[in-house]
Amino acid sequence: MAVFTYKATDRGGKKVEGRMEAKDADAVAARLQELNFYPLGISRKKEGGGEKGFGFRPLSRVQGRVLIHFTQQLALLLAAGLPLDRCLAISGELVQSDSFGSVVEKVRRSVEEGSTFADALALHPRHFSTLYVSMVRAGEASGSLDRILTRLAEFLEEWQRFRDVIVTALTYPAFLSFFAVTAVGVLLGFVVPKFGAAFSDMTDSIPRPTRILIAFSEAFRDYWWVLAVALALTAAAATAFFRSRQGKEWWDRKVLRLPGLGGLVVRIQVSRFSRVLGTLIQGGVPILKALEIVTDTLTNTVFSRSVARVQTGLKEGQGIAEPLRKAGVFPPLFLHMVTVGEETGKLEEMLLTIATAFDREVERGVKRLLSLFEPIIILVMGIAIGSIILSILWAIFSVNQMVF
Repeated sequence: MAVFTYKATDRGGKKVEGRMEAKDADAVAARLQELNFYPLGISRKKEGGGEKGFGFRPLSRVQGRVLIHFTQQLALLLAAGLPLDRCLAISGELVQSDSFGSVVEKVRRSVEEGSTFADALALHPRHFSTLYVSMVRAGEASGSLDRILTRLAEFLEEWQRFRDVIVTALTYPAFLSFFAVTAVGVLLGFVVPKFGAAFSDMTDSIPRPTRILIAFSEAFRDYWWVLAVALALTAAAATAFFRSRQGKEWWDRKVLRLPGLGGLVVRIQVSRFSRVLGTLIQGGVPILKALEIVTDTLTNTVFSRSVARVQTGLKEGQGIAEPLRKAGVFPPLFLHMVTVGEETGKLEEMLLTIATAFDREVERGVKRLLSLFEPIIILVMGIAIGSIILSILWAIFSVNQMVF
């Protein structure tokens, strides 16, 4: 089945947008009408890589902890034997976000009107990812929704923990970079121009490096807005290029070849592939459907296209290990472990083990890269600020020598 995006209105005239899986647009329209929505527009979702970015963003745009708590609470209430609509009502009251609480209320109303839980969640793709909806659908089909939600909460918890580790590791280098840029900007924009004004009558007597510094600081003070506009235009052009299909494909190929960073990106993609696929299979989602979802969640187009080819090989009866090996982008350790998992019938367990192992490698890799990056920032900051101060002191010593 294909994925379609739609725009519709509810009975109150409020516009809604979302995604839905169906065989064609007519099936989407029929399903929306069953849910008391009036279709305004339906289009097939374009194929391609999943989320943009380096690969640390959660699978849902909802704040990670809010979604985790909601899923955990819902699993506990269902395990206690409460009906789904009442569980949603209670969870909606307990959630610590007014905006998400209103979404839960809309889901509850859809369920009361006869929609399945998965279809009700699918009407809100900004809050519930394709993976989330597919896991819920599998849980409803198997009659084990509470257990599936428990596994889903564990998956989201692990994903959030991994993301928090990366964000924490990046905080200190980001602070150093901000401090360095701010310090240099203050010196060039305020300190050096005042120093230059004090020596305006003896410009020819001060050293040439100091004269160059003063001229540069005056230009920076008078034309800083030109630099700001140039940087903004450059950033906008770069963003537009990397968001385009050609630009993203070019960057995704190049980044895999970068020393250090390329290996880190490979481990990130393998970890995401393993964790998502293992969780889906463990939740009862058919492997072909699971691979389709995994393709949509990978951030690197080289990997997403390789997984798409794995789907073709699986349909031809090759299993999963051999198509993954032919893809040529997955590391040998991963391939051997997948082969063992497939041979022993414990593929989902092996995939989750792989994900945990590669997560640890990613954490170590990030810390190792940052351990090299931090001294470089400090060195550059020291050279820049030290050069400015040295030029000022040089001029002061030159003037003192002239006086005596």
